[in-house]
Amino acid sequence: MLFEKTLSWLVGVLTMGVLLGCSNRVHKTFKYNHYVRDFHIHIVNDTQQVYFRSPADIVYTTNKRRLNRLLRHLDFEVEKGVLVYGSTDFPPYAFFLALSGPKDTFDYPDSLVVLDTILKHQRFRFVGIPRAPKAIYALEADLRDMFESLEVGEGYRKEISTVMDIVARYRSSNAYLAALEAIRDYPAYDKQEEWLKLQMELTFASFLGENKEYDALWQKLQSHGGTPDTNMVHTIQTRGITGEAALDTILSEARGHKLVMFNENHYAPRHRALLVRLLQGLRKEGFNTLALEALGAGQDSVLNAPGGFPTLATGFYTREQHYNRLIHTARRMGFRFVAYESQDAGIDREVGQAVHLYDKTFGQDTASRVVVLAGFDHILERETKRGRRWLAKVFRDKYHIDPLTISQTHLDKYSHQATREYTLLKGRYFKEHRLQSVDLLLLNNLRMQQDMGDTMRVYKNSFGEEVQVSLFYPEELKSRTDYYDKVPYFATLVEKNQRIRLPVLKHKGAYILVLDRKGNRLSLQQIAPEPE
Repeated sequence: MLFEKTLSWLVGVLTMGVLLGCSNRVHKTFKYNHYVRDFHIHIVNDTQQVYFRSPADIVYTTNKRRLNRLLRHLDFEVEKGVLVYGSTDFPPYAFFLALSGPKDTFDYPDSLVVLDTILKHQRFRFVGIPRAPKAIYALEADLRDMFESLEVGEGYRKEISTVMDIVARYRSSNAYLAALEAIRDYPAYDKQEEWLKLQMELTFASFLGENKEYDALWQKLQSHGGTPDTNMVHTIQTRGITGEAALDTILSEARGHKLVMFNENHYAPRHRALLVRLLQGLRKEGFNTLALEALGAGQDSVLNAPGGFPTLATGFYTREQHYNRLIHTARRMGFRFVAYESQDAGIDREVGQAVHLYDKTFGQDTASRVVVLAGFDHILERETKRGRRWLAKVFRDKYHIDPLTISQTHLDKYSHQATREYTLLKGRYFKEHRLQSVDLLLLNNLRMQQDMGDTMRVYKNSFGEEVQVSLFYPEELKSRTDYYDKVPYFATLVEKNQRIRLPVLKHKGAYILVLDRKGNRLSLQQIAPEPE
């Protein structure tokens, strides 16, 4: 009897030991992980001197016992030394980073994505687990970015800083030149950060209207576009509808729809200027609602209120002068504004946007006629080859409303092939799946005009340096110095000793603000309105 009890106890101990041995796969320094969030998630382990960066929508497991359970229930054996584990539902995949000795090997199923390297006498193995067939494409790209951002040893990133920290610093400022200078001086640390830096430079340069800095940055962006396809060029040059006929065609096509979606490149103001040109025609066709991705939460209520106007709180991109002009023009024409961006936790952004857009428009009034201005791919009406559904596709599937979709971005690299301001083509003219996913594609070569006033005032820069000159509507300032959180209706760069013409409305006048490269005020003067 005693022997049987002893044997039973021994078997239990051995069994428990086996179970613990199988389940305890988490690295002993797991508890020292730090997860720093901005536009990415930065993972830092000071004990291991390890850093890497991941997409912002990955959710990380920070509880050791929970992680052991997750690893134990995977349908394959996991090596010891798992330092980091994260997962995302959009697209569905998980991944982990395991640390082991430089000579340690471990075989994983071929269905997984595995990247490994040896640094500082340790093996670092990133293992990706796709949870749907099409998720493999996004997983491979994301895991490669994480792997390439890995830093180990003395030079690892103890101080987490990105170019977006500069952007955040100027989020509540209209000192666009100062922001542009700070971003330009930021030392990007890899190709991805260089790419992000270029986009942010373009964004703030675009806030300053037409200028040589913006043109140089735009050319740099276009140089990444690759060699134009000759068949595409032939289609553009032989089948495109050009000039004013292109705008007339858009209005004619819009007549048969209750929802029209335009897209924009966020650092191409001419894309907003197109919509300014079309607003009157769209209003005549019965469109009464303008839904803007760029509006912040609740800012539609501010703009819809009597006397409402854009401020720096309205949105990030709405501080650009042509976006500001779009909002002012739409207000005068009686459009109602809708903010539909989604930041709902646990909900796919495209689904969240579709729900907000419907609930605020057709969900309240089935007779609504809605114009949408969204960014880049949100207007794609077909599921991508990798299984991604963007806003327009989700909206069609969920609410059975077929939008008219007009892309101004997908043929951007061919813009120099067009000789007119506008060249319009149908998506069905092209073989590429992405181009067929919209109804119309527009090559927009509009040059920005300074037609924001009915008179022009000459200004000379006498400050001995390049400056930012901004104009404000007097009725939007409570006092002459109340410009800090306001959006200038016109802003530009003026070189030393340069003379420029400033657009002013005779019956309103304007405030002229001059800022230096540090954002310091050099002068503030008022142009009084002319008597009636």
